[in-house]
Amino acid sequence: MWDIKYRPLTFGDVLGQEGSVQLLKVRLSKGTALDTNYIFSGGFGQGKTTIARILARALLCLNLDKANPEPCNECDNCTGIL
Repeated sequence: MWDIKYRPLTFGDVLGQEGSVQLLKVRLSKGTALDTNYIFSGGFGQGKTTIARILARALLCLNLDKANPEPCNECDNCTGIL
């Protein structure tokens, strides 16, 4: 399962989805990420599940920095999702 083993762990690692990543990072920094619904669409291999998993970790991360909203991947919530 190559796609799971080598899945990006932060928004900065995601390639080809700069618009979606920027939108989510702005919403996370303002604290309004849960004010709306998100639909991830696209073809096979375009990063829908990857971005959704990173967003879930960012929303639940205990050490999220509002200036650079990336999940820490070290707290209990992040490691539980990983």
